[in-house]
Amino acid sequence: MAWNSVKFVRTFGGIISQSTPHLYISGLALSLLNSPLFKKFSPMYPWLAQAVGGDNAYWPCHEMTLRGHTHCVSSVAFSADGKRIASGSEDNTICLWDAETGLQLGSPLKGH
Repeated sequence: MAWNSVKFVRTFGGIISQSTPHLYISGLALSLLNSPLFKKFSPMYPWLAQAVGGDNAYWPCHEMTLRGHTHCVSSVAFSADGKRIASGSEDNTICLWDAETGLQLGSPLKGH
């Protein structure tokens, strides 16, 4: 359920932060029908609109901006399992990132 909660916030967090009712009006109504969040909370709101078409089997992909370098990034690589990102910059650092959350892992590696 925690993973689905993170995906829910990433997908609908922007609109929810502007208008809390969108937590129910948009977020829950447009959630994946097989997600634990939808299964748990949708019975409490039977009047909500529901998506009946399209592909809602997977959460959508999201673009992220990773901030940590002080100069242009010159190279990027994913780990073999796709869970980590390494970025190299003209500031002579390498940063490691969590590909799922976008969080920087540790401090930049300097002198590279």
